[in-house]
Amino acid sequence: MTDANDLAARFDAIDWLAIDPGQVCAFYEATGRPIGQRVLLQPFADVANRETWRRQCLADLVAIQGRGCPTCST
Repeated sequence: MTDANDLAARFDAIDWLAIDPGQVCAFYEATGRPIGQRVLLQPFADVANRETWRRQCLADLVAIQGRGCPTCST
């Protein structure tokens, strides 16, 4: 399986309805990331950059899940 296929499979496996929007918002507030870079809260706008957007979504989701408490500093 190629990296692109693996990325697509991992992205497609996300249960978007199980993601707590409040936790996502708290995560982004804690990181201070600008609104335009909060990829889990907005769809991609440029089809050419879809793979980059998917990678960022996966990275952010892993970071959120790894923190456990999105408002904790550790």
